[in-house]
Amino acid sequence: MLTCIALSSGCVAQSDNRPSTEWAVYENQMLALRMSYPSHWDTTAHDPRLAFIAAEINPDSLDRFNENINLSIGKIQCTSLDEVILLNLNAARQRYKDSVSVESSERTNAHGMRVMTISMVLPVSGMNISNQANFFTDGEWLYCLTFGGETEKDQAYRPIWNAIIDSIELN
Repeated sequence: MLTCIALSSGCVAQSDNRPSTEWAVYENQMLALRMSYPSHWDTTAHDPRLAFIAAEINPDSLDRFNENINLSIGKIQCTSLDEVILLNLNAARQRYKDSVSVESSERTNAHGMRVMTISMVLPVSGMNISNQANFFTDGEWLYCLTFGGETEKDQAYRPIWNAIIDSIELN
């Protein structure tokens, strides 16, 4: 089971629904995955458990948290995406008990792909960090794209998170 609840520590043409920023593309040719992310984000961090990491570079010294995305990929071991979400929801609720609200939602991205999301707000070092794990599959592989950011900045980053999800393509 792939669990993505943990908090993560070239430009392309812009579609009409993406926020105004320059975009770069992450592509995994072996898995036929493509997605866009803000081109000014740092992608030099490496974690062997993750396929991709991109983090905003702090715009000023007062910013205590780098908003970020990370991508985990693993063989799907459940019968459906619904089962993946149920297992991860139960694991998160058991881990955090009543101290953290854990919610799920579902959407279809701009390429017709089903994306199921688990969201929560976690207290970290005196801040509230929004963590959103977005799960999707091609039937063989399970992908989890996790967004992390300061809760007070949710409204500002929501268009970026949505644009990243809408950019995901599995060919």
